[in-house]
Amino acid sequence: MKILITASVFIVIVLLLACGGEKTPSSTGSGGTQCPPTHAGTTAQNICLPKMGCGPDCQIDRSDGGYVFLETGITDPEARRKIAERVIAGFTQTIRSAQYHNPTWGQYGTTGHYNVWMIKKQATNQDGTPALITSGIQTAGTVINTWSDGTQRAPLYIVLPQPESFDNENYWPYLQNSARNEGEHAIEYTNAIGVFLAKAIEGDIHPHWSMPPGEEARGLVASKPIACAPVGTEGPVYVRAGQ
Repeated sequence: MKILITASVFIVIVLLLACGGEKTPSSTGSGGTQCPPTHAGTTAQNICLPKMGCGPDCQIDRSDGGYVFLETGITDPEARRKIAERVIAGFTQTIRSAQYHNPTWGQYGTTGHYNVWMIKKQATNQDGTPALITSGIQTAGTVINTWSDGTQRAPLYIVLPQPESFDNENYWPYLQNSARNEGEHAIEYTNAIGVFLAKAIEGDIHPHWSMPPGEEARGLVASKPIACAPVGTEGPVYVRAGQ
């Protein structure tokens, strides 16, 4: 979740917990994206978030106080545990690396600040991991905080693709990498707008910040990074980052 930054950089979000969805267009997001009546449009093209809650199956309460909201409910306790653990691990890497290089950064300094929306995958990577498609770019996630009318309604959210199943072992390191990468946009935006803009404009290759000496081996390093290209020559641009 972020806010209108300049005429050229924008981020987006909706704070409505939900599940399900139909195919009848009702809500229009960025670029004319048609969302079903059960979903709300955001300024991220092709990203619609659910409006209606589906109970505890669509929310994972993390041990750090943060949450993972799910478009499709998950009942498997092992999958729910691993999702929580991996996103916490990714955000831990985000904070450790960013603060090592920027010791004065105090905002978003604990993993509990980073909440996640997982929506149905829109594409599949070559290794079988899920992806989103925003403005024609296949990506591992995005960061949002405004409705399609451009009004900020809530704090930042990380939006990640939800797989159809959790049988692919490639998914777990991918999930951690995605959380780390998208978390970088959140910590940069909340602490230093200039750095945030520079990182987005220069190509958005992750990770932006290396871990402290000797610590990278404890975690997972992002692979096959995708550059963040402008959404267009006019109108707002939102941040997205991929594997």
